Amino acid sequence: LEQALTCESNVASEVDTLIIAPYIGESLQGPTAIRTVDEVFNLAPLTINRTLDGVRAHKALADRYNLQLGTYEAGPAYFGGARAADPDIIAAGLAVHRSPRMVELVADYFAALRLAGSTSINSYFVGPADRWG
Repeated sequence: LEQALTCESNVASEVDTLIIAPYIGESLQGPTAIRTVDEVFNLAPLTINRTLDGVRAHKALADRYNLQLGTYEAGPAYFGGARAADPDIIAAGLAVHRSPRMVELVADYFAALRLAGSTSINSYFVGPADRWG
């Protein structure tokens, strides 16, 4: 990323914001898969802190080039994406995302993103759930 900002065309002078997509989530598949809502929420502080480490590293990079840091997407991602065709994985992800505890987790995470120096730009899709969310 830093190479892109410092390339011959001096990209950093042409932009005002470094945009990232810091999702939080844990694997719901594989031999070490998390399978219960309680497991996800018990690990949430660790998951958020690990993600925020990356956000802070991006903020430091943005600051070096006098850029703002923003997100074009951020939040929970407890689905397996392209690898999760398994209906059990999709069901586990739905249970996590639909948990009433998710409201507080997302609010806390967005507050932590702001404290880490990020502005957020989020898009929302409301439709049928699938392996992507």
